Amino acid sequence: MGAPVPSAIQNSYTIFDDRRWPIVVFTLPEIALDEPAFAEHSRRVLAYFERRENFAFVVDARHAPPMAATQRRTLANLLDRCVLEYPNVRNYTAIIVASAVQRGIVKALTWLSRQPGPAEVFASLDEGIAWCSTRLAEGKGEHRGASRRS
Repeated sequence: MGAPVPSAIQNSYTIFDDRRWPIVVFTLPEIALDEPAFAEHSRRVLAYFERRENFAFVVDARHAPPMAATQRRTLANLLDRCVLEYPNVRNYTAIIVASAVQRGIVKALTWLSRQPGPAEVFASLDEGIAWCSTRLAEGKGEHRGASRRS
């Protein structure tokens, strides 16, 4: 992954890096996702499920502001849809965060959605990538939330 983009020229789009497929590292921007950026983010997330292969997201949210509540709900709904439409796809998610506020948002997202696979929080990209690599190699992954909702 290249050098970080200086904040002065950074845009509001998520940077997706799938060169390690089936591990996809995506970096959330330092500024809030506006509506076009969020729509593109959602489209890209869905596209990985549409491949119909097990995969892992490593979400680098260390420098990202909290996502708006409406965006969190929309993303949770998208993940719910992926669980229903792609029941045989296992997705593992490592979320890289730097603060307690971010940990709270991550917890809220995982409780709001039927995560298509296990999700864990880490402090570094290397830890998240290693965890995802192990999960994919083991082939473990139940649909965590499928039985949690009534």
